[in-house]
Amino acid sequence: MKHNIFKIMMINLLVITFVINSGCISEDDDKDEGSVPDNSEEALFPEVVPATDGPLAVNEIDTWAYVIQDVEGNADLLERSRYGMLVIEPTRTDFSDESSRSYKTKDLVTRLKASAGNNEVNRKLVIAYIDIGQAEDWRWYWEWSVDSDWDPSETSKQSDWPSWIITHDPDWIGCFPVLYWHEDWKNIVINGDFVWNDDVVEVPSGDEYGGEGYNSILDEVIIDGFDGIYLDWVEAFSDESVVTAAEAAGIDPVETMFDFIEEMRDYGRTRFQEMGRDPNEWVLIQQNAPDLAESNDPRKFTVIDGIAQEGVWWEGTGDSGWDDPEGYDVSTKEILGADWYNDVLNVWLPAYKDAGIPVFACEYALENAEDVYENLAPDAGFIPYCTRRSLSKLTTTPPSFE
Repeated sequence: MKHNIFKIMMINLLVITFVINSGCISEDDDKDEGSVPDNSEEALFPEVVPATDGPLAVNEIDTWAYVIQDVEGNADLLERSRYGMLVIEPTRTDFSDESSRSYKTKDLVTRLKASAGNNEVNRKLVIAYIDIGQAEDWRWYWEWSVDSDWDPSETSKQSDWPSWIITHDPDWIGCFPVLYWHEDWKNIVINGDFVWNDDVVEVPSGDEYGGEGYNSILDEVIIDGFDGIYLDWVEAFSDESVVTAAEAAGIDPVETMFDFIEEMRDYGRTRFQEMGRDPNEWVLIQQNAPDLAESNDPRKFTVIDGIAQEGVWWEGTGDSGWDDPEGYDVSTKEILGADWYNDVLNVWLPAYKDAGIPVFACEYALENAEDVYENLAPDAGFIPYCTRRSLSKLTTTPPSFE
């Protein structure tokens, strides 16, 4: 009896399979006919395609991706992907554990630069994420006691901390806005020779430090072969605590931010030239702070090569995990209000676009990703990438690269 039932079940299964494959049954009768895009990991990240030409210019990039956590774990996918530009964490500046500190970022950058982007001809443009407006307590330069949860509204700052660390970022544990015009901070970011307790702070060479040593953030980025830098926390110029400190010191926070970015541009160009690389290929991409478009400073459209805006349409909660539903598909308009939302979308970002600066939209969207790629970003003239707030994986959201 069981044998006969099994035969009937198998016959029914074959009939159903035949009908489905014949197109007689649809998963959704209301959907338009046609194939569903394959956004599986296998489809989006096939075998590595070797590049046969240099990178596209920033204003020619039409696909990009952004990963700043677990870069090591995403290395193979980053290499196999077809994104034209990759923004990644330099990794070996992270001294929170030995594996991060010793990771050979230079080897990864070399691999990524040897692989092609979405046109399968030009190599990927590989850009280093750096935080220029905040000190982070897991970095190589952190020479004082660690108090990741320090909140200036509740307790005093640790006595051994430098004066230029002035507040904390409530959205990101261990991140502290700084007086970015201070000589110490500029030495950490650009010039090197940061001195603490009468000693110059620099990273020695050796496998335990990921290879060749460095003595500034830009020095490490350039040594490891990156094409440029992606500047986080440019908005430090508008942070309330920073503005208050600037006013007390008689400093214009907007002007000094442009000074800072200009120094980073000039340093990179000089180092590229010294290394035999074209100095004009040193790339700077500003993240956020689109309201700088309102500045009267003529450098606002000349010291950067691109601007990236997080959450033009869709945001997520800071410090959220990859699968945390609060890390994506949260309406920016509802969080920040209609006035800010409208200025970002309709005034400030279009000003950069009109000045010839490409606009990259980093959207924390999952359910809304398709709408971003197919409608919102193309209509605005922005180059989109949809991910989740933790930025810890390379996403398999659209578009697929065929």
